[in-house]
Amino acid sequence: MHMKSRVLLLILPLLSTAAAAQDESARPKSSTCPRLAIAGFSPAEGTDARDTWLAVAVEEFLAERLRRVPGLITIPTVRLHQARAELQGPDKKPPSWERVVRGLGATWHVRGTCAGYADRLELTLALSPTSNPQSASEHTIGPDRFNAVLNAATTWLLTQLEALPPGDEQRDQLTKSPSTSLSAVEYYARGLSSLRVSDLRNAARYTSQAISSDGRLRPALALQARISTAARVYSDAQATYRMLAHEARRANDDLDRARAELGQALVAQVNGGFHAAHTRVETALQIADELHDPYVRIAAANTMADLYLTRKLPTTSGDRSPEQLQQQARDNLNAAVTWLNRLIDLLAEQHDQIGALPAINRLALVYERLGRYDDAIATHQRMLKLAEQLASRPHQATAWLYLGQCYRQQDRLDDAQRALQRCLALVGEEAEAGVRIVLGSLLLDADRPADARKELEAAYKKLRDGTDLPNQFACLRQLATARLESGDRAAAIQALQEALDIAVVLELAEAPAVREQLESWKAAN
Repeated sequence: MHMKSRVLLLILPLLSTAAAAQDESARPKSSTCPRLAIAGFSPAEGTDARDTWLAVAVEEFLAERLRRVPGLITIPTVRLHQARAELQGPDKKPPSWERVVRGLGATWHVRGTCAGYADRLELTLALSPTSNPQSASEHTIGPDRFNAVLNAATTWLLTQLEALPPGDEQRDQLTKSPSTSLSAVEYYARGLSSLRVSDLRNAARYTSQAISSDGRLRPALALQARISTAARVYSDAQATYRMLAHEARRANDDLDRARAELGQALVAQVNGGFHAAHTRVETALQIADELHDPYVRIAAANTMADLYLTRKLPTTSGDRSPEQLQQQARDNLNAAVTWLNRLIDLLAEQHDQIGALPAINRLALVYERLGRYDDAIATHQRMLKLAEQLASRPHQATAWLYLGQCYRQQDRLDDAQRALQRCLALVGEEAEAGVRIVLGSLLLDADRPADARKELEAAYKKLRDGTDLPNQFACLRQLATARLESGDRAAAIQALQEALDIAVVLELAEAPAVREQLESWKAAN
């Protein structure tokens, strides 16, 4: 099992943490509601580089407005961009937006092209049912000022979807200008674009400028809190979430109140405040029930599962016996199972297959921790089937990897080998060495040292010139055993010496055991 934890460091990037990273959560069963994906907005060809931010701003603020329309389900843009990254294969080529929006369960897709500049913006919209992408309705707005174009786009889309609020007050609220400062909107869009490519430095800089221009721009506050969380500056994240909560109450905006509650729950969780975090999530769930918003419920269920999975046992046992502490740990895992099953159900209500992939995988891993290997295998197979339907090679590879690990736990070594070989055929080059280490370790268990050596030699060939010292150590230690068992003692000692050198550099706890093993091998030489 020790080897398994090291290898998964390399393999787990195949999976997305989207469920953990989702910004919000889910509605009651409302499959008749239009499910809208606003994605794929782009600047027109020849647009000045200084004006490309407009496409991001229009896309984002349209989605923010439509999220607040009763009877319409709008997928958060953060979820759309996460899902696109999740479906990206080893070639790093992003999948089409059509494939992404179908995988997220959208029934309608909105695309757009922006030309011109903020005071003379022209927007061409395309609205199409995902069941028939070719039958798009197109509409051109402008040239006009940014806010006027955004308002006209909002009205046209809601009219087309037959979701235009009947009351003047609701319409006025929907078409309210995002900010008193267009500079704040621009900086916000630039910050969001930077975060999408993991440029935290520029994301923080632009978002700070947005808030300096308009301290009440709630999307910018939410973005700044996300950036602080990504940078693990949790005190800043907490302060910004409090600002967001204050502005949300002032504006009577329940959706942003829920965002702030979930954000503060995350900070409390990181700081070890289980009960405080639990209360925050419960509040977010209450708001979600009032709003009938699905993407708040999904995030809340996901956060609840995380809370129980990361809940720490008391550092001192007090009056509790070891058996009672062990039972408490199992109770936490069983609570996580309950919330993960609820999360999967909520995703299914939205026909969100992409989000279900990591959720199902996490459920299977919790079953493993509970020792419920039959349930774990069935759940990994469920993930595999869904990954095949979505043609997601990374998720198929991950499912085969975990199936191999489960089969190994049950001493089904032939099944485990076949699963790992299927994984190896699917992974990208950056993960190949990790899979070969697992496969080599398995072959050692099966008393096939020559075959194990072949896999481990191939793994080390890929690792030796890189900087991944932990996996180099794991590989070399297994390789030393494979060489020894295949009769090459001198090569085995060389590999174990290299493993010891790495263990010393990394100050690994295993270093004394490796040194003792090396001395024993040398003495027997």
